[in-house]
Amino acid sequence: MEIMELIDQLENLAGGSRKVPITGKTIVNGEKLRDLVDRMRLSVPEDMKQAAEILEYREQIITKTASEARKLKISAERDAKTLVEDSELVASAKRRAEEIIKEAEEQGHKIIAAIEEDARSRRRGADEYVRETLVKLDEELAAVLETVRRGVDSVTPKDIEEPLSAAS
Repeated sequence: MEIMELIDQLENLAGGSRKVPITGKTIVNGEKLRDLVDRMRLSVPEDMKQAAEILEYREQIITKTASEARKLKISAERDAKTLVEDSELVASAKRRAEEIIKEAEEQGHKIIAAIEEDARSRRRGADEYVRETLVKLDEELAAVLETVRRGVDSVTPKDIEEPLSAAS
């Protein structure tokens, strides 16, 4: 910066000037001092301009950074919301899947119970049919056996007494 160099020159001017004895004051070359002050005045606006430009650039960077930070924050919030919604959607889907599985298991148990009851009922019906058939067969066989015994008794002479009925 030019202003700093001019300040250094002003300091050298004051430091290199003659001292007035007893007073502690310094005699400075007025022409050199005015020339230096004029150059400082001319230099200050340029330095001020550069400082203003630096400040403006700084403000632009801050504004741009703040804008980017807001955009990042909005994007992060949107991403977080999407993740939460996805997470809730997955959890909801899992709960629904568990409900469907539970309903299917319950329905399966009911169907199996109905099939088992139907099988027991059919088995009882088949057992009853077999029992009734065997009872009828037993009655028919008993009737046939009785007929056979009567036939045997009718052809057997009375003097030969074979106890057929006793043997059976």
